[in-house]
Amino acid sequence: MPSLKGRDIVVAEKQLLVDFNDLGTNLDDFEGLALGPVLPDGRQSLIVVSDNDFDPATPATQLFAFALDIAPASETKEQIFGTLEADALELTGSNNLVFAGEGNDIIDASLADGNNRIYAGNGDDTVILGTSDAPLEPLRDWP
Repeated sequence: MPSLKGRDIVVAEKQLLVDFNDLGTNLDDFEGLALGPVLPDGRQSLIVVSDNDFDPATPATQLFAFALDIAPASETKEQIFGTLEADALELTGSNNLVFAGEGNDIIDASLADGNNRIYAGNGDDTVILGTSDAPLEPLRDWP
């Protein structure tokens, strides 16, 4: 990617925010998550689903609902979506919401103005962050 030549690259590190195994359930995996409606007390709801992969030996399909205390964010300028293939996404501007999707993607926000929220998705992805960018990793096995 031309924008990377001659640049000092700082690799983003994953940080486990929540260990869903601490809930005391026998979870196999989480298949999906979505932000639900804002609750009457002002907190944001988060809905998480885990299925049994059609395996009777694993727990049944489960739905979890959480209430999140989230600091207000600035208005999102643009939503950017990748494809099912490998993508090279070079961001510009600020406050973008990026969903890279499947494939081994390269998401470069280093030249953007910052405050982007980046969901890399599945695949062996490379994310290059800029000022105040936040990687939003999918819920999957953590090292």
